[in-house]
Amino acid sequence: MTPRWTYTEANASRWRPLFDDLIGGTPALEVPLEGNGKSLCSLHIRISDALKWLADQFKAGNPSMEPYARLKRQLRYSTHGAALRLHLKRAHAYRPVPHLDPALCARLQSALQRPDLKPTTRAKIEAVLNPRKPHILPTAEHGSPEQ
Repeated sequence: MTPRWTYTEANASRWRPLFDDLIGGTPALEVPLEGNGKSLCSLHIRISDALKWLADQFKAGNPSMEPYARLKRQLRYSTHGAALRLHLKRAHAYRPVPHLDPALCARLQSALQRPDLKPTTRAKIEAVLNPRKPHILPTAEHGSPEQ
């Protein structure tokens, strides 16, 4: 099977400045259909084939093409009227796992050993020490979870 005519160096060089803008930090760009293609589908194919050609050059051993290989994984397409919108996939929000101070963790573990500990206090300490385990706090009406 032969590749499409848009999978060429000439097509890639036509769209390379657009990719350089995206690599440089532009979060999104709109490419108008007028003057660039007959349909939004064909415009999408031209742009994605150009980026694939550049990314494949990195696979072939050209280390200077690595930004295009990374961009290929991040780029998303959507339509906006008579234009194709190119935008980068947003990274997930980073939420660090809260870590307890080792001394505090030891004190909480020690407190769990006390037999006179109230069930609500015990449940709260267990919730802090094991945040992924679901904990049901006992209420006055229902008593402790062990009942």
